[in-house]
Amino acid sequence: MVTWVENYRNANWPMVYYLALVHIGAVVGATCLPECKTQTYWWFFGLYVLNGLGITMGAHRLWAHRSYKACGLVRFLLMLCNSMANQGTIFHWSRDHRVHHKYSDTSADPHNSGRLNYDDLWADWTVVLQEKLNPWGNLFITASTRCLYAASYATCLTCTRL
Repeated sequence: MVTWVENYRNANWPMVYYLALVHIGAVVGATCLPECKTQTYWWFFGLYVLNGLGITMGAHRLWAHRSYKACGLVRFLLMLCNSMANQGTIFHWSRDHRVHHKYSDTSADPHNSGRLNYDDLWADWTVVLQEKLNPWGNLFITASTRCLYAASYATCLTCTRL
């Protein structure tokens, strides 16, 4: 089991601060919910569905498991939906998911809660530094990786303001 000192040393501090800021923003935003119009709730629901498609159809089925092939336009739209979900790049998500299946419930599993010394941190693989990555030669994944912050902010944060 890893000690708190090792967790502190291996923490991805920019990600810790970013996640804290996003969650604080969500709490502040929740105070505005009673004032929202019905259209806002429909917009929220539509974005929620698109986020889910970006993760389930895109990062999970298309890129992590390679369950099906999609044309360039569909891949591009799924990449945008994945960015809107704000769960990292397609490459990171797919890599972590493949490693999770290959090394399930072992110390090599990025989702293994036993790797850390607390039981209930669902985002441990997000806030602990991972090994350096080799980029894929796919245009859409490379664009998503290189433009993560711009795409994430443009789709995740800006779309919610419309």
